[in-house]
Amino acid sequence: MIFCLSLTALLPFDARQPVFIALKVLACVLSSSAAIAVNIWFVAIAPEEIRGRYTSMRMMFSLIVSIALPPCSGILLDVMGRSFLSYGIVLFMSMAFGLLEVRYFWRMAEPEYAPLPRVSIKSMFTIPVKNAKFMRFLLIMFLFYIITQMSCAVTQVYMLKYLGFSYTYIAIISSLMAVYQFIAYRSVGRLQDKLGPTRMMQIGILLIATEICIWGFTPPAAMMYVLPLAYLFAASGNAAFNIAIFSRRYQIIPREGGSLFEGMYIAVVGVALLLGPLLGTALRSAILAVPALESFEFAQFRVGYILTTALMVMLVAADGIMSRLESRPR
Repeated sequence: MIFCLSLTALLPFDARQPVFIALKVLACVLSSSAAIAVNIWFVAIAPEEIRGRYTSMRMMFSLIVSIALPPCSGILLDVMGRSFLSYGIVLFMSMAFGLLEVRYFWRMAEPEYAPLPRVSIKSMFTIPVKNAKFMRFLLIMFLFYIITQMSCAVTQVYMLKYLGFSYTYIAIISSLMAVYQFIAYRSVGRLQDKLGPTRMMQIGILLIATEICIWGFTPPAAMMYVLPLAYLFAASGNAAFNIAIFSRRYQIIPREGGSLFEGMYIAVVGVALLLGPLLGTALRSAILAVPALESFEFAQFRVGYILTTALMVMLVAADGIMSRLESRPR
């Protein structure tokens, strides 16, 4: 698929964009399918008692790639004037790395899985839905992503258009955040193995809520100086949440038919990521219509951040209550 994307540079100019978009959509579908398979494989080989450390190592390598490769690709695209040929070269290089990955997986010994004997289209939905513990966890995740996206989806716009931050300042702080998150992954992985993924996930959400709370209560004039502190909480929270959510998900998902549960999880999170910004737009419009908030500078953003913080704390409390009820002997 990546090879086909790279070949769009050779098509007539008018045909490049529609073909590229169609192939990109198909590539996203295939990538999501491959991600499910890799996750199932990873869980099968990682011992559950130290899965936090395995996951932290995986996240660390992913973060290294996420930090190193985009600047290299950006330099190449800028040097070549962002032409279709430059995008073709970047995609061709991606294909080369993809083939190396396929070769690596092809030569590995497959772990033992627990596949379902027979799967119908109907059972793809009914099997996960019948698992009450998984559905409660899925509801928590659906609400988490909707709540965060209601306000956080426009943070970049808030910084650039309303606070007047420069791209350079944001890039520097974001890079420092990525470095700290890289450092935090190892400690968080060990801590999760001691506390468990449920408690670690709740800690991660509260740290993220603290960062969002800073955005809400800090006056716009002071936000430039407080931004490093906000990003420090964000990096700690993201490290804790990313590791814990993976371990907790596969602590709940049964080994038999795990791909069905993982597929439903990805689909539900995708819907939440779409709905969150839409609800956020409606929320900001409603806030602007409140006369009492006119004196509160940039109220449509800051009040949204404060409401998001409150909802996230309530979500953690609800998750804690449900977790205790599930752990009680029956």
